[in-house]
Amino acid sequence: MIESGMFLECLSLLSNHYSRQLQPEVIRIWKDYLDSQLSTEQFHQAVKQILLESRFFPTAKELVEMVKGDAETQAMHEWELCIKAAARNDREVMAQLSTPGQSALHLVGGLYKLGLATEEDLRWLKKEFVAVWKSTPAQVRNLSASANIDAKQIEPLAIAN
Repeated sequence: MIESGMFLECLSLLSNHYSRQLQPEVIRIWKDYLDSQLSTEQFHQAVKQILLESRFFPTAKELVEMVKGDAETQAMHEWELCIKAAARNDREVMAQLSTPGQSALHLVGGLYKLGLATEEDLRWLKKEFVAVWKSTPAQVRNLSASANIDAKQIEPLAIAN
């Protein structure tokens, strides 16, 4: 959650720099969205980067992407976490995954399947993982991963013969 004072200070800085004022309702929408996406430090860093790199007033999404990267970048980062976890058989890493990361991992077969996959299989699983991650609605992506996640929930159910 972004501290209100810092939010208003940075928003004022953006408004003055780009000679553009936002309506109060738009400011509330931005605050809600950015609170779910960035910490105070990340927001401050995004504003500084935008001021240095952009000629145009940013959207709220562009501020988030300035710090976190686009959806593809975020999905690839989580894929790398999954691959490392599978190699080490480390289920604790799963608590670091976002909601779309957890869903994507489950849909591609879980850590067990990643650990057994060949290099070629991993290329296909990676594409599937990223596609599922990116197709997750933005509202769901904003949910934080649960720190108390049970790693067994991420593994697909074994079907007994």
